[in-house]
Amino acid sequence: MRRRSSALSPELRRLVERAYRSREKPVREIVARCRRLYPHYRSFTGAALEGLRQNVRYLVAGFYRRNLMEGRSPTLRELEPTLKTAQLRAVQGVPLGAMIGCYQLALPILWEQLIAGVDTSSAVRLELLRRVPVTFSSMARVMTVVTEAYVQERDRLLRSRGQAVDEFLRALLAEDTPLAVVEARARALGLRIDLLRVALLFSPAARKAGRPESDDDVLQSLLAGRVREGDAVVGRVQRGVLALLPEPDHEVVLAEISDKLPKRGWRAGVGGSGEDLAGLRRSAGEAQRALDIAAVLRHAGPVHRYAELALHDLVDIGSSRAEAFARRVLGPLASPGARKTDRETLRALCLQGFRVKLAAGALGIHPHTMSYRLGQIRRRFGIDLENPETRLRVHLALLILDA
Repeated sequence: MRRRSSALSPELRRLVERAYRSREKPVREIVARCRRLYPHYRSFTGAALEGLRQNVRYLVAGFYRRNLMEGRSPTLRELEPTLKTAQLRAVQGVPLGAMIGCYQLALPILWEQLIAGVDTSSAVRLELLRRVPVTFSSMARVMTVVTEAYVQERDRLLRSRGQAVDEFLRALLAEDTPLAVVEARARALGLRIDLLRVALLFSPAARKAGRPESDDDVLQSLLAGRVREGDAVVGRVQRGVLALLPEPDHEVVLAEISDKLPKRGWRAGVGGSGEDLAGLRRSAGEAQRALDIAAVLRHAGPVHRYAELALHDLVDIGSSRAEAFARRVLGPLASPGARKTDRETLRALCLQGFRVKLAAGALGIHPHTMSYRLGQIRRRFGIDLENPETRLRVHLALLILDA
């Protein structure tokens, strides 16, 4: 609602009109002080700096014309240029506090310069001071509406950027998407692609009905508070949430949130480090593979590192090819009906680095007994553990069977 105060006296009107004609002086002072106080404004040059001046000019003109001469606050239509400026500040990355601070420091400057030209004992001064409430009411209205406009635009930008980050990460995971396309998306987002990062894939065991992405939101919030802004890339992918975290920060993050993962049924796959897009794609693939292999092996625990499971990946654990490999290496020992003692003997030997005494100790038998068993396995199944290549094949075959 537009509320008007009583008409100005001729003396006060002349004072306000004179101040209005000289309004460039306070405009320059307000702009200069904004740039001193707020680094984002200090970085403005060219069109951005001129836009700041125009915004302050509009604010100052409204102070003299609407607040003092007409005794009212601005209408929403009159605030449209100011609202557009608030939206622009969100796009420019100016913090909300800096934008509001620029408005807040304007009012004292304007009043100080206006009062300085009036005799302290004059009736004009008293009449002028009666306009103080409307100027404060007007400024409160301005700050309320620009804050709303700024926050709405910032939220829209965050949603838009979040979707763009999701698309970048999905493209990174898709082997059929050329890396040149992935790089173009990274550059459009302003992401550094030369930073050493590690891929972490967080995959929920099950989705909640009704809110399929609520767990992802919580997880992204957990990660956001623990990584340096700009260095980490976190977004949704088909299997959950993919995070590209700087090394070694990822270890700190895992240590802080690993105890929270089981409560929500999350598991984390951890890839190796990568310094370029090809390396990050490999790392993300390893993180996926770590989860797959851990599921085949029925590994407990929320965190699964590819580095600890790479040997299983080498033999394509869980595949028909892997099972065929195990049967070729172990022969009848690979069948379900094979003697348990023979496989236990081979397994203990592998785990103890093919040292007979240590393997015998692990099984609780005499070394001579261990040697006898190995001799029997060699004669019956043709498995010669004196051959280093055979040792490797046997170890891999047992890993496959144990899965």
